[in-house]
Amino acid sequence: MRQFLIFFIIVAIFSGCNKKEQKEQAKQEAAPIQKQIPKKETLQEYHLIDKNRFSIEAHIGKNSISLTPSKKINILFFFTTWCPSCKAQIPELNEIAKKYPKDVQIIGILLDRPKHLQDFLQKEHTNFFVSINYGDNNAFADKIYQLVHAPANKPIPMTLILKNDQYFIHYIGAAPYEIIATDIKKALGE
Repeated sequence: MRQFLIFFIIVAIFSGCNKKEQKEQAKQEAAPIQKQIPKKETLQEYHLIDKNRFSIEAHIGKNSISLTPSKKINILFFFTTWCPSCKAQIPELNEIAKKYPKDVQIIGILLDRPKHLQDFLQKEHTNFFVSINYGDNNAFADKIYQLVHAPANKPIPMTLILKNDQYFIHYIGAAPYEIIATDIKKALGE
């Protein structure tokens, strides 16, 4: 009995270490975007457009994302209008936009085609840019999800934070304001 208990404890310890190593490896794999690519080496270009035809050009190259126009911190928010967690994330992002107007740009990447988009944006009080270029949005999302090693089925919402056009962190699922704000402070060096 005592030998069985000792064996069980040893297995539990090594299993815990293995899980910790897997978590560390997952963190390292989730941060593959390290180099900023020169504009001439652009591999893929996407045009993200809102209802007023304001647009953002997104260039994805070898492990890098470049946005024009860009701010120090860019938040890419991949969402749909039917998703409750996506709707819950919008007020959190609105608060971030209010708190960091000079340093943070939020870009909503809409992955569905709602019939009444303007009603949705107004009802949810969306105070940030929302791209409605569905073809480019989904192609862009496919590439971004692949770069951050997110599941291919595109779980939503996914929020990606870029610091100076470089990967900083991402969240799958709704992330509370406090977590996002803490990570933005880290990215800004505060």
